[in-house]
Amino acid sequence: MKRRGRGRGEEEERKSKSKRTGEERTGDERRGQKRDREGEEKGERGKKDKTGERREERGGEEKKRRGQTRTGKERTCRTKVEHDDCSPHNVTLVYYVTSGKTVHVASRVVEALNVYGFDKLLSDVRQHIPLVRAVLVPVAAWMPTPSIHLQLRTVLRFVGPSDNIYSCSFVQMLEQRLENAFDEAQDKVLETYNRLAVEIQSVSQEPGSPAVSLVYVVKNQDAVLNGTISSGLLNQLTAELVGYFLFYPPLVIAEPSDAICEPLEGQTAVQPHRVTPAPGALSATAPEPHHFGPVEI
Repeated sequence: MKRRGRGRGEEEERKSKSKRTGEERTGDERRGQKRDREGEEKGERGKKDKTGERREERGGEEKKRRGQTRTGKERTCRTKVEHDDCSPHNVTLVYYVTSGKTVHVASRVVEALNVYGFDKLLSDVRQHIPLVRAVLVPVAAWMPTPSIHLQLRTVLRFVGPSDNIYSCSFVQMLEQRLENAFDEAQDKVLETYNRLAVEIQSVSQEPGSPAVSLVYVVKNQDAVLNGTISSGLLNQLTAELVGYFLFYPPLVIAEPSDAICEPLEGQTAVQPHRVTPAPGALSATAPEPHHFGPVEI
């Protein structure tokens, strides 16, 4: 009887262990299946996140490309209207363009809008003012450019890496420095002294070149001097002395704009004139208005 009791007890214990083992295995399988499902869900969420990120990146690149094809007014540039002139049929706006604290020179604004194209400019204007039928003058400097025989050019070898050559502050700084150089030239070669004013018409830089060209006129009160006379006066100074006043070494001290021309085949380029003005040679010529801020459309 005792053996049968022990055998029956052992049988029941084995069944109990087998049952527990089966339950444990079933629990492990369920937990494994749950982990597999969670891993699959995480993988799917990761794929969706990556797809969304790629879409956002493509959308950002597309917006960037669209922004680059525009004039920049939506990104960094702003316009400030100085005044408007209205007639029964036409409206003329006089404005200047800024980027942050920088005011851009008019020659740069005119160049940028000419590159942008008339059709795009007209389309942009009509988006905001649908009643506009035509744009008679897309963009132009508000004040007319002086005659070429009144202009002269100075070329700087390079400028500083942080200098924005198309900003009004840079232009005004160089105007002041050029005026100081002309004062020095007068003290050197002339018996009379006149306070000369310099007005820079445009600044340019060829792609890949560090040289910067300045085209400007020189005024004696309200009279604009001939470009040959003005360049001859500044050429009385050495390159070292001109560089001292300008804070930049000159590649070309000064040359009249009407002497700047492309040489014909087999000929040499026209060299800048070197003229020594006689005392009192700073005579008046027909004045030309100048302003490098607003532009007209």
